[in-house]
Amino acid sequence: MHKCSKYCKRNIKVGKTYVSRCRFDFPRPVRDSICINDVENILKSGNKIYYLKQNEKEVRVNDYNPLLLKLWCANIDLQYIAESRLSLTQHVTGYVTKAEKSHAQDLWDEVSSWDNIYSRFWKMGQKLL
Repeated sequence: MHKCSKYCKRNIKVGKTYVSRCRFDFPRPVRDSICINDVENILKSGNKIYYLKQNEKEVRVNDYNPLLLKLWCANIDLQYIAESRLSLTQHVTGYVTKAEKSHAQDLWDEVSSWDNIYSRFWKMGQKLL
């Protein structure tokens, strides 16, 4: 469940005042069915392309698929990506190779002790595999 913090809160100007909103769009609206926004609405307001069916208990839960969640038995953040193949590839590889900060720092500390740059990148690639 998402709990807003300083990291996700953004001050957005609405009229003459500023309103604090979550950049991840939480809490999500309660919906009886899937809602797909029209292109004009998406471009004008910056809204999501779609909103999944959610009840009151799910307004702070990432988008998920019940079947995948049951099969995977772990956190799922399901997203529709309407991009070209290159953008999709960049998004997916960036997401799956994202390391925990402590792990990334440990890896960098170890890599820094190696001799030349070619050797560093080669060994880093081996460690990540």
